[in-house]
Amino acid sequence: MPLFIFEIKRRLKSLLIWYFALFIIMIVASVEFSVYQGDESIREAMVAFEPFFKALGVENLNFTTAIGFLAIFSIYIYLPLTIFSGLLGLTILSKEEHKKTSEFLLTLPLKRTTVLTQKLLSGVLLTVILNMLLHFTILAIFYQYNPTIELISFVFHMSLGVLIIQLIFFSIAFMLGIIVAREKVLNGVFLTLLISTFILNMLIGYLDNAYFLPYLTPFYYFRASLMVSGEFKISYMILSLLLIGLSLGYTYYYYPKKNITL
Repeated sequence: MPLFIFEIKRRLKSLLIWYFALFIIMIVASVEFSVYQGDESIREAMVAFEPFFKALGVENLNFTTAIGFLAIFSIYIYLPLTIFSGLLGLTILSKEEHKKTSEFLLTLPLKRTTVLTQKLLSGVLLTVILNMLLHFTILAIFYQYNPTIELISFVFHMSLGVLIIQLIFFSIAFMLGIIVAREKVLNGVFLTLLISTFILNMLIGYLDNAYFLPYLTPFYYFRASLMVSGEFKISYMILSLLLIGLSLGYTYYYYPKKNITL
């Protein structure tokens, strides 16, 4: 699978840069947490911010414990990892057309579906690698503060929840990359989608009755507060699989027939 290996090598530097940036954020977070771990006065002061924590989906958690802190801090885990996967999905295939290298790619003795598959697998692997690297790092850093099976379980569940969200946005971006021809428009459409769903996730926390709104934002499906207890709702799991399946299904249907701009 030469194209698969090529994509992994080409994007390895970018992955390491993302990981290093997130690693620094986690180190800073651990230093911050060490200052007020178990401090009841800070816990009482945080009561005033309960509406904000509710918007993040992490209400009723103890901010002075490792699990509570990570749950509240999870915005710096969910959003960057999703942005990474989304931008990867946008560019891993569309970049060939934008940079006018499609002619070379399509003259290779490979079917378009084979090109799609190898690009897709490389993107999924990179997504999984960054997810696992970050969550192993989180566990290694915070285990010293709470060396329990509960922390391991929470980090594992959060890793799985974030990964599903990453794959949803990766697959949607992968589809958009072949539908939207103009690069600037493509980036704008995707970032608008991602940011609006993330903001909607926060707004839902302020509503007494959200009705159908939670189904419109993947960020709500696997909120940190649910991951603390390892609660994966069947309806959200099914919807996640549908979003991924429909996006990839349409990509495989459309791309082989697409008129590629050379």
